[in-house]
Amino acid sequence: MLKNPFKMLFLALVCTLLGINFLVGVESYSCDPNVCKAPKCFCSSKNFTAIPLADTPQFVMFTFDDSVQQRTISVVNQLLASRKNPNGCPIRTTYYVSIQYTNMSMVTEWYASGQEVADHTMTHVGQPPENELTGCKMALNAFAGLPNAKISGFRAPFLNYSADTFNTLVKLGFQYDSSATALREDASWPYTLDYGLNHDCYLGFCDKVIHPGFWEIPMSAIIDDAGQPHLMDPYLDNTTENVQKWMQDNFNYHLQNGKTPFGLYIHPVQLDNSSFPTRDTTSMIKMLETFLDWALAQPNVWFVTSQQLIQWMQNPVPASQLKNYDPFKCQAPKIDKKICNGLTDDGLLESCSFPNGSWSTCYGCPTSDITLDNPVPPSSNSNRHRLPNNCDTVWWDPIGNSCLCTDSSCAYVDTSVPMPTNNNSNNNPTSNPNGDGKSNSNGQKSDASSLLSSSALMIGLMAFGLFQFL
Repeated sequence: MLKNPFKMLFLALVCTLLGINFLVGVESYSCDPNVCKAPKCFCSSKNFTAIPLADTPQFVMFTFDDSVQQRTISVVNQLLASRKNPNGCPIRTTYYVSIQYTNMSMVTEWYASGQEVADHTMTHVGQPPENELTGCKMALNAFAGLPNAKISGFRAPFLNYSADTFNTLVKLGFQYDSSATALREDASWPYTLDYGLNHDCYLGFCDKVIHPGFWEIPMSAIIDDAGQPHLMDPYLDNTTENVQKWMQDNFNYHLQNGKTPFGLYIHPVQLDNSSFPTRDTTSMIKMLETFLDWALAQPNVWFVTSQQLIQWMQNPVPASQLKNYDPFKCQAPKIDKKICNGLTDDGLLESCSFPNGSWSTCYGCPTSDITLDNPVPPSSNSNRHRLPNNCDTVWWDPIGNSCLCTDSSCAYVDTSVPMPTNNNSNNNPTSNPNGDGKSNSNGQKSDASSLLSSSALMIGLMAFGLFQFL
């Protein structure tokens, strides 16, 4: 509740300037934990009460956004390196993939290595129409060989979303969104939208997005020494020494306040020296590596994917038992032959060349490039076979047209909501196949209206930052 009248007046003034009914959203969230019970319903909360706090793990959400290509995956691989969770498995992360400029075979390799792939639209537009979401998922399934059901999460480009975004995600069978932002005051464990949204309520629709069982994984900002929030790519905002201190201080804050998941959100292209030759990306990467090693040295710290975090919340075990927790284990498939599956692809990939660039795939090049109007063109190679709905990626032989899984331990059936076969039925915003938010190769968007929406988001975050001093 907001009890300080000066805070009330301040927020009312800010939201009037933004044209937003903020106070209604703030007051509206109410979730009764006696009614909302796991594993289907979770209230937004600083505390996870199913496990004693002393034996609750400190989870880290280490995520990457935008296209997957050589220059971005090189940065990511440098950061992951040989870093491991306490059970000896590689640390796990989520990559929110946008299709434009993405090399599909690298997505296959990412997924086959045990990492998560989530939807970040076709052409990187804010407040995306439905075809941006379906097109991304369809293209990842057809050309990266990912099961539709395993692409269960979404993050809005520029964190620019609306109530309709949630409606579309639920309609399409997604499990979670991770676009809402949180400060220290509203840091929270992930929660379901049975009682609406509890973050970014200055947008005015927190109480209007009621979607039982659909998850929100809030993105927790890093707060600097002056109380200002930094969300994505904090290393761009100050010296590496200061940013490292901010991250460690914020990590400790999460550790000491309910162990809400700590977030580190990266655009890998921002750390690519060839993209920004005047930027000291070497020092930035070194600082991030130092922080990662420091965090992993703390007790009971686990880097997990968004899907793994939800799995643990639905079926929690104490930190002392996590080394034997099945969803966090790592095991390479034992396959007797070399197949194109993201693990042993040398000499098996097809190179696809189009006017806008080249990329490779295990599953046959399309007859034309992937576009918003046509995210899954026909294959130009009848000897390559796309993933069926009864086999997971690492077991599928796209050349032999067979699933090499032979027992129940690797059996798989995709039960996701079918994607539309005609992607053009979904509200193209303009005749431009990239919609009204075409991105360039650095993920920079030129659409003025969405930049204004992003500005509103930043004003809201600044308002929250000032709010704590009133």
